[in-house]
Amino acid sequence: GKLSDENQAIFMPHDAKDKEEGISLPVLQRQLRHSGVKHTLIINDSLDAGIGLESGNLVVDRDWNVCSRQEKHSYFSVASTQNTSILENAFTEGLNGLGDLNKDAITVDDELLHAMRNSNPISRWESAGEGCTAFRNDKIPKVRDTRFKIYETVRVSAGKFKMGSQASKNSILKREDDPQHEVRFTRDIYVGKYEITYDLWEEVGNSIPRKSDAQHPVHNVNWYEALAFANALSEKEGVKGCYEIDGSNIRWPEGLECDGWRLPTESEWEYFSKAGSNADFATPSGQGALPENMERMDLCRSFELSDGTSIDQIAWFCGNASDRVQRVGQKEGNRFGIHDTAGNVWEWVWDWYDEYPSENAIVTDPIRSAIPRRKCESTIGRARRGGSWENDIATIRPAFRSCADPNSKESKTGFRLVRTAKD
Repeated sequence: GKLSDENQAIFMPHDAKDKEEGISLPVLQRQLRHSGVKHTLIINDSLDAGIGLESGNLVVDRDWNVCSRQEKHSYFSVASTQNTSILENAFTEGLNGLGDLNKDAITVDDELLHAMRNSNPISRWESAGEGCTAFRNDKIPKVRDTRFKIYETVRVSAGKFKMGSQASKNSILKREDDPQHEVRFTRDIYVGKYEITYDLWEEVGNSIPRKSDAQHPVHNVNWYEALAFANALSEKEGVKGCYEIDGSNIRWPEGLECDGWRLPTESEWEYFSKAGSNADFATPSGQGALPENMERMDLCRSFELSDGTSIDQIAWFCGNASDRVQRVGQKEGNRFGIHDTAGNVWEWVWDWYDEYPSENAIVTDPIRSAIPRRKCESTIGRARRGGSWENDIATIRPAFRSCADPNSKESKTGFRLVRTAKD
């Protein structure tokens, strides 16, 4: 069609004989707007029609998918040879599995583009339109709602749960600072399946002294370093970091609405760790309770939970870790598919450590950002969750709370990251 006038532009099937067999651009626009689908993929071979221009020129894009609409993106290419099938082959391979970078059986636009770029058939990629810039092989375009190229995640839906320990539990498992109360969430989140590893830390471009396996969780990092890494990972994936960091002065200006990677809040962490369970542990099949009357039991040996799962199956703790950190992902995940939330290393979360709301309270999207009155041991501290390789069964429960000075570095403390889902 005549691209200088969008009202005259017509999309034509490849075997169409005249314009009457095509569909006008305004009609296509209306169909897409009212389709109700989350994702639309249009494959449009238009190089011979003039959209793909000679090397050195920007691609001319029209208003039907300008990049200023953040949910819409256009990608065009100029082949390095006259063989136009190289783009088709790379595209097909991406859709046939190479583009599913995080192995979630879904290939989204940034994954597909990343796979095609890495197959290196294209000399130049360009994206243009209102608010867009050109990019080449060394740059991946910003895509707002990525499925994430290098950190494997699972999506956890918004919902509600009981945070804290059940009142009926005995003194070993019940603490004064965790009265059970209801927490509600209004946003889905993407959660790292595993704690951040040295391998991922170094892939992002950070260096850290270590005597550990590349698949061990990063440890000996303080809370501030965890935030800095979250920003670095965001930048690597082309999104704005969540945190503004000026030494020990930290701001999280957009809160839960930020686009980038971040530490989970304490309530988010317990929510995805419990995975729908209100028992002592979340197991692959659902939930498992510990035996009653544990005061005289050895808490560094493996127990069989009420659903038949043993602690050995789901956690590294003082009973099986041989007094050292272990590689991520060796133990079974919870029902959400998230691993190592029980034991291995403590995980930093965002919140200051402070008292929960009163028992039976209902709160929505809680964030404890204000410096609390309550002290953690000799100082105020940031919350940590999940226990470590040196802790016992009572301590590695999802409901158990701990805290530490945010400047502290310990061999048993690491972290995992989350992102607010925008798609």
